[in-house]
Amino acid sequence: MKLHLHHIEICTQNPERTVKILQDQFRFGIIAIRETLLCSQTVLQSGQTIFIVTYAKLCHVPLPISEFIHGEPWTNFCCNKGSICNGKTHKDSVFNIALRVENLSQTLDSLSKVNCEVIQKPVQVGGVKYAIVTSPCGNVVHTFIEKPIGEFELFDWSLPGFTRINVDSLEESTTHLDHVAFVCREGEINGIIQWYEDAFEMKRFITNRSEDESDGLVIDGDVGLRLKVMEFWVCSEIGLSSTHSDDKTWNVFKLVVGESLPHIKNTQIQNFLRDHNGPGLQHIGLHSSNIMKTVETMFANGVKFRQPPPTYYTAVGQLEIINLVGEDVKLLSKYGILLDNEADSFDDETMDISNHNQNEFRYLMQIFTHPIFEMETFFFEIIQRKGARGFGIGNVTALSRSINAYEKQIRKIDA
Repeated sequence: MKLHLHHIEICTQNPERTVKILQDQFRFGIIAIRETLLCSQTVLQSGQTIFIVTYAKLCHVPLPISEFIHGEPWTNFCCNKGSICNGKTHKDSVFNIALRVENLSQTLDSLSKVNCEVIQKPVQVGGVKYAIVTSPCGNVVHTFIEKPIGEFELFDWSLPGFTRINVDSLEESTTHLDHVAFVCREGEINGIIQWYEDAFEMKRFITNRSEDESDGLVIDGDVGLRLKVMEFWVCSEIGLSSTHSDDKTWNVFKLVVGESLPHIKNTQIQNFLRDHNGPGLQHIGLHSSNIMKTVETMFANGVKFRQPPPTYYTAVGQLEIINLVGEDVKLLSKYGILLDNEADSFDDETMDISNHNQNEFRYLMQIFTHPIFEMETFFFEIIQRKGARGFGIGNVTALSRSINAYEKQIRKIDA
């Protein structure tokens, strides 16, 4: 079974606002639109990442019996598992990770060994055969689109009802999707990890030299967070990949799952669970080949970024590391960009950083936005990897503490 990332779908009751944010602030370009009786959809692209923004017009109008989940081909909403798609109780949600497959029947057969509901049975519409299944994490679903992998095109233009928008050139603010992150309730993380291992044959990825394979990456203290990561691998016969494996631009992406610790609740996760009405897709990491330029542009376009604690850049050893890798601490602190050199489980624990030059040093830089919806749910991460493959404790801790500080500030204002 080979799976390739096709697109990520957002379900929203305010599509104009969501599209405007993606287009104006994050520099995604509109490449297609779709209008039907039940929904409006806009397709946006930056680099190799494609989002479909879906607006449910008539989610609960009685429809004739149909082979389609909502009565018309392709249409799918974030409310398939019991929540309400319209009205005041609707929760905007990033809910669909769509994957291209070579053999749909084989893919669904492989899911028979996991707890999985096929909410859209396999159906052929024009030149496309597809199905939709639930995941073990909240309202997240997976749409499988059958297409020979050799017939690679980033967006499948044979999908029903989409009108192509002629774009001379697309601005590539970010290059590709680095990772997606789920959050779940305490105690659910192992079940989600096992599901993706059994269903998609994904493999655990040890993100950091501090991580325990059984417990995951545990950040205690005032953070209270457990993380586990799965990676999409490509094997000789069975595997997963995030884009075309024969393409030199192919990039494996990771699935991160987080939960609060039993004795302390992580503010960020608890806010999401509250405002999203349960587990789901919390954030997406977009990779940039030049994070300084990308963040500078996004900041000028109105993107609101989380700021680390004031002491982040002066913490013991942090300034030394920034200088050793050759980055400009003034630029990093100006925009709030975080730098971590612990983000690779394959680093030598005894490595003396003073004996390594800049070209040998592996690290990453990243920054997190505020939520893009009106509730404390989905947000973006902008990340640039300089050889590091994992995730460092320092930056995750800085994010959590910045959120805690922001919460305290809001409470003071509301008091």
